[in-house]
Amino acid sequence: MLFNSWTFAVFLPLVLLLHHAWRRAWWQVGVLTIASLVFYGWHTPWLVPLLAASTGLNAWAAQALMDSRTSPGARRVVFAGALAFNLGALAFFKYAGLIIGTFWNAASSSWVASIPLPVGISFYTFQGISLVVESWRAGPAGFPGLEPPRGPREAAWFHARVWFFKAFFPQLIAGPIVKAGEFFHQIGPKGWANVDWGGATRKLVLGFFLKMVVADNLKEATSLLSWPQFAEVPRGSLLLLLYGFSFRIFADFAGYSLIAQGLARLFGYELPLNFLHPYLAPSLTDFWRRWHLSLSGWLREYLYIPLGGNRRGEARTYVNLFLVMFLGGLWHGAAWSYAAWGVAHGVGLAIERWTGAGRGDPASWPRWRRFAGWLVTFHVVSLLWLLFQLPDIRHAWAFVRCLATNGGGILPQSAFVIGLFGLPVVLHHAWGATESWRERWPAPWRLRVEALAYGIMLFLLLVNSGSSGDFIYFQF
Repeated sequence: MLFNSWTFAVFLPLVLLLHHAWRRAWWQVGVLTIASLVFYGWHTPWLVPLLAASTGLNAWAAQALMDSRTSPGARRVVFAGALAFNLGALAFFKYAGLIIGTFWNAASSSWVASIPLPVGISFYTFQGISLVVESWRAGPAGFPGLEPPRGPREAAWFHARVWFFKAFFPQLIAGPIVKAGEFFHQIGPKGWANVDWGGATRKLVLGFFLKMVVADNLKEATSLLSWPQFAEVPRGSLLLLLYGFSFRIFADFAGYSLIAQGLARLFGYELPLNFLHPYLAPSLTDFWRRWHLSLSGWLREYLYIPLGGNRRGEARTYVNLFLVMFLGGLWHGAAWSYAAWGVAHGVGLAIERWTGAGRGDPASWPRWRRFAGWLVTFHVVSLLWLLFQLPDIRHAWAFVRCLATNGGGILPQSAFVIGLFGLPVVLHHAWGATESWRERWPAPWRLRVEALAYGIMLFLLLVNSGSSGDFIYFQF
């Protein structure tokens, strides 16, 4: 089920009314869990058993890891087995075709390639790993919101909360990736008074605006960014297509994340921030402090730090950076182009660390350095997004060659549409860049300007939405 569908427009108020009909935690958790399974399996019911198997095994593993009666040896077996199950399921459904096709032959992988990729498996698998790791670390003490059960009733409530954590529909399909320690302590009875109506409405309006007005219109405007259509496009328009796709992927994914946060707030829950005006970053290091924060935070806590982080010397630090970004790239898709994307970011981060270009607080840098760093970072990031739109590396390289060799000029209609629907992304980042300045405005002025901005976005949602389509990150 899509957030931007009429089916969801009926689904949401029904679930909201049922959820708030009775202020009991077990009722509300049950309503949201069942609704989430309906949401997930609406178009493809076969996905639900896979999610159920993942959830059931992770719940059992978490309970065993917290049980004081589990011996140290058994805990290690359970922990390793749960990790192997999570990673094995992800590898089979997402990477089996890539692995077999790379190391054997294409014919051997044809039957694997026919296996459909379960929507959201990358996201809920990472949540399951988070639960297992946190349970391993906590042991019998448990962690806030999830303690080891003592008796059948507590065990049932334990498993119910794990099912809720894994299935919660706002973030189920495309994040943000919620770590176990961030969520379980929030579970409890919620009343209408617990709902941040203003915050939820603002996030929903901005999120739907970025998706339906900006991203969906830019999708049509950048349709020439495909092989071989771009081969005859003038150089100036190629550059605009690159900018347009860069704006589109931000608007699409940031839009989804904002919608997810707004929906969660309607039920009294807070999901982590996922974007912090990433195109303001003056370095790749700063970019990854602003882009897909839930993924970068997960990779840092569960991969980079366990590998040793930057505590084992410079050489090991560079290896860890490379490995984390390589795996982060592959997480996005089962193609070597995604791995190349991750490696390129890893190389960039390593160069910034080696030269010192990414160190320190960018706010303390001279203005010329911030501007030069921003100019380079934005173009590097945008150029690397080509590998998402053109996963065949040969096609991406052909685009770069066309940038250098095609004739000059600009296609006026394409330039106008990209400029028109890319402008909100520019304004959104300008709004973030002027936050400290706006805080000095009188409160009534701030409220009026914000009300006007959200009113305009709501109006454009009604009159100028693009053709409805899937969210880009559904494929990951």
